[in-house]
Amino acid sequence: MNQISLIEKLDEFIRKYYRNKCLKGGVISVGIIGAGLLGVSALEYLGRFDVLGRTILFYSVLVALVVVLYALLLSPLLKLLRLGAIISHEEASKIIGEHFPEIKDKLLNTLQLQGQLSLEGEGNDLLLASIKKRTEELRLVPFVNAIDLKSNLVYLKYSSIPLAVIACVLILTPGVISEPAERIIQHRSAFV
Repeated sequence: MNQISLIEKLDEFIRKYYRNKCLKGGVISVGIIGAGLLGVSALEYLGRFDVLGRTILFYSVLVALVVVLYALLLSPLLKLLRLGAIISHEEASKIIGEHFPEIKDKLLNTLQLQGQLSLEGEGNDLLLASIKKRTEELRLVPFVNAIDLKSNLVYLKYSSIPLAVIACVLILTPGVISEPAERIIQHRSAFV
């Protein structure tokens, strides 16, 4: 295994890291948006606000929706597509080192040695041999296993609660959600 394949393994880890963030963000976003919409519908159902109140609710929901979707879903998605600043190989090696205690600092030290080699040039045989030895030791370690996509099932459990409540309310008394939602969407209209 050469230094390039070590970097490729780190890049693969970084891609999985951001896929995990997208998945986690998507699941959490669904829960937050569902709970928020349920809360706003209940607030409008009980309060029956005037035009100004519904307008404030409408734009508050719109801003909150944009913020939640950007922070939890769009930002990691852009980083997955390598748009914007992403974690460096050194930061990735620290995350991997936390998951695999047997290689805790080896990966980071190997990256630092590679950086030093690129500064000094190819003439340093001792440094090159050290990098080669460390790279061979790291070859069998599956870096992507440091990210467990199944850990997001916990968030799915919590996100499903507001969705289940919304489904129950829509089945039992759909007007509790549909009427306030209609009034909020048509926030500039006066309802008598």
